[in-house]
Amino acid sequence: MVKKTLNGIADAKWQLANHLSKEEWDEALRQFPDYNFYQSYAYGEFNKQMGWETIRLIAKEDSGKICGLFQAQLRRLPLKAGIIISTGGPLGDYNLWLDLFSKAIKKILNLTLLFARIF
Repeated sequence: MVKKTLNGIADAKWQLANHLSKEEWDEALRQFPDYNFYQSYAYGEFNKQMGWETIRLIAKEDSGKICGLFQAQLRRLPLKAGIIISTGGPLGDYNLWLDLFSKAIKKILNLTLLFARIF
């Protein structure tokens, strides 16, 4: 369980993880009891062939332990806008995607406007 600060924001940092290899991503994915095919590296690569940019994010505690994963397909639009679609994620502690999750995604991806479909 991720600790929460006084203002309700989880004490974990989301960061871009597109540098992880297939093996590293899928190994991290299998740590979560709710892991699924739609968050697998292979599914992200399949969506790249369909014209989407695949993004992978991880959340780490201060200790370095991975406590959340999120894979989505991104379509960038003019004016620094974007659409992301994610099936089966995010994974990990529910507190990680409450509060400022969408703001973190916009900051990491350098977007000013974001439409997200997460199911």
